[in-house]
Amino acid sequence: MYTLFGEFVADPELELDEKSSNVVTVKSGYGGVMTDRDKQLFAFADTIFASDRKSAWLAYQKLLTDGFGVEADIHSKVWWVIKSVQAVRSGNVSDIKPFTLKKAQITNTKWSGELLHSRTIEFLESIIETRTLGTPSQYTLEKWILTLP
Repeated sequence: MYTLFGEFVADPELELDEKSSNVVTVKSGYGGVMTDRDKQLFAFADTIFASDRKSAWLAYQKLLTDGFGVEADIHSKVWWVIKSVQAVRSGNVSDIKPFTLKKAQITNTKWSGELLHSRTIEFLESIIETRTLGTPSQYTLEKWILTLP
C-alpha cells in the first residue's frame, strides 16, 4: 500500500521489487518503477490540487531539503499532472494509461476549468520569469504555491 495523489492505493497489479522494499513496479498506469521519490513528488502534486496551501508549502520545503531539483523533479511532476488533467478535460485520453487516467479524472474534479487555466498560465509564467529575469526557480515556484486559492 502506498500513497499517490493523497490516496492509499492497494492494487493487485503492483509488485514490490525484490531488490528494494521501497520500490514498487506499477504494471499499468505510471508505466515504470515508482520509487519513494516519485511517491513524494506525487503527494506534493496532490496537495497543490487540493488547494492546501500550507501542506503544499511544507511538502515543497521537504522536497527541497531532501535534495529534489526544482526544475528537473518538481516542475516536471507538476507539469505532468497539469497536462494529464487537461487531456482528461479535452477528451484526448487515448494515449493515457489506465492508472494515470484514473488519477487525472480524480484530480480533474478538484479545480474548475477556469481555475485550472489561470493556474496553468501562472505556472508557466513562473518558469518564464526564471528564464528571462534570472529569478531562482525555487522562489518563483514557492510564490506560485503560496498563491494557491
